Amino acid sequence: MLVEMLRSGSELEHEAAAGALRNLAMSDKNCERIVRAGAVPLLVDMLSSGNEAIQEVAAGTIENLLLTEGQELVSAREVVPPLVVLLMHGDPSASDAAAGALEASAKTEEDRVLIGSLGAIPRLAAMVVEHEDEPDSAALALGLLENLATVPANATTMVRFGVLEPLVQILRSAQGDRRGVAACVACNLAQSPEHCAMMVEAGVVPPLLGLLEEAEQSTALEAAANALNNLALCESGVAEAREHGASGVLCRKLKEKDTTKEVAETLMETLALVDDDAYSESKAINLEANLHLLQKFSAHIII
Repeated sequence: MLVEMLRSGSELEHEAAAGALRNLAMSDKNCERIVRAGAVPLLVDMLSSGNEAIQEVAAGTIENLLLTEGQELVSAREVVPPLVVLLMHGDPSASDAAAGALEASAKTEEDRVLIGSLGAIPRLAAMVVEHEDEPDSAALALGLLENLATVPANATTMVRFGVLEPLVQILRSAQGDRRGVAACVACNLAQSPEHCAMMVEAGVVPPLLGLLEEAEQSTALEAAANALNNLALCESGVAEAREHGASGVLCRKLKEKDTTKEVAETLMETLALVDDDAYSESKAINLEANLHLLQKFSAHIII
């Protein structure tokens, strides 16, 4: 009945039916039924409706289908092109909904290449700047950029279209999760030596060191550690890290009890690149601490 309303109802009925389907699509058991009833082509058509509310709810329904078991039944090549058009030309709320659906669709490298090739990246870079005072909208754009940046061609497009300046600004001053997401974007961009040099010049190293020292969330901490590790693989990254006291920050973080093993290993790798003497000292301290724990444990073993 709901799908039939999408097919032949009025605009008001289209919005109501798509909204109901959006809620139903949050459950795996409903997704196959929705897709097999022929809802996806109708939802795709709604993305080009002149009604912003209908566009927004249609994109939200597609997103929910892609986030559940329905993703196996929905073709990215069917939904991505109209979603990119909506991202680029829709009103702010519809554009945000399109960004959410596109992130849900970017599961494979092929999907991410497709999204980038259709011109989504310049718009996403602009959204990060335009929505500086709207954390949720900026976070949507950043989240999708993080995903797309794993493709080298997409990463190059991001740098070319000026994503570095707003990225540095977010790392310096944003509140909440955005700094962590920005660090994830930086980490992915820094996988290219050419991008590393440009990122260093843009001033990304100091705010990453600040995030590393201040981060309370493990995701943000890990992202900052990985980004700095990638940047330290280029000469300018090492020089910038040394100039801004990276060895002290890294050593202090290594001494914190709640630093995970994975993050500690990344910090040690970076420290080895930035300050060999501090690395050797930290390695000796860690070895001594581990030996002390082993001896303490052995003393309680009864043979």
